[in-house]
Amino acid sequence: MIRRGNRIRIIHTVSRRLGEVLASISWWMPLYMTGKIEPYYYPKKRDGIYRRTMMIAPEIGAIVSNSVGDMEGCEAITVIWEEKGIEAAMKEFSNYFALCRPLMQVIPASHSQELLTVFSSLDANVANSFMLCNGLSIMTLPNTVLRQMTVSLEPREKKGIQDYYRIRKENFKKSVRNHKFTEILRLPELASIREGKAKLPFVTLSGVEGLAYTPEQYRQHLESVVSMLKKYDNYHVQLNPGEDNSMMIYVKEEYGVMVMSSTAVFFMDESHVTVAFENYLKKIFMENQGLASKKKTIAFLEDLIKELA
Repeated sequence: MIRRGNRIRIIHTVSRRLGEVLASISWWMPLYMTGKIEPYYYPKKRDGIYRRTMMIAPEIGAIVSNSVGDMEGCEAITVIWEEKGIEAAMKEFSNYFALCRPLMQVIPASHSQELLTVFSSLDANVANSFMLCNGLSIMTLPNTVLRQMTVSLEPREKKGIQDYYRIRKENFKKSVRNHKFTEILRLPELASIREGKAKLPFVTLSGVEGLAYTPEQYRQHLESVVSMLKKYDNYHVQLNPGEDNSMMIYVKEEYGVMVMSSTAVFFMDESHVTVAFENYLKKIFMENQGLASKKKTIAFLEDLIKELA
């Protein structure tokens, strides 16, 4: 339907088990990336006993299904082709839709100023934080290295990334004093670092495309991470040996979650969704806990620093 140019307006059910919430988001996320889906949710409590599903293509047809609780396999499914029946289904959907709120804010990656505003708003909340990222984050980057990496940029681009860097670093230092900040990072292969292929991820938030490190710049960034791990008791880095992840997931406990790709950023502050993503990142952290305690992480990074010296 999306390939044919259609848009989908969906009302998600978020008052369900956390695992189901996360699974539902995982199923829909690739479609959200198209920018053709408008997700909403009903904000008040529902009993979860009587369930009704409606799929409507205006002026074409509708499918309606009812069930009670977790019953499966015996639901009555009604297919409607008649014009008045479709209109009645549309009216019912519209009445329910009027009671709903947007589930997420979707911002194209090209809208750098809007992205920075929304990201800074979430980042400014002082709370426990969790981040899944495919590379080292900008908040641990030494200022001297940032200046070197941006020396050839236009003044407007340079200012954009410097503002983004300053905000991230200030908010990180403010938060980590009394709250945990946990990063789950997947580092590039040593050969990629030596060949100058490693990049600082997701600086597109500042309106700048990915910036590549020299091996020496990457080594200095690693030294900065080690220094912060030793300085801040609340700062933790979990090395994730899993598959390459093209998305960044950033959770602020009780405040919201941002999912970032190369094309768009999705911001959600619904409590069930925030907790679902938080538990998802905690699960990844615990699964790899045996591989890297804080001391082991520091030792691994220090060995990597020696390899790059």
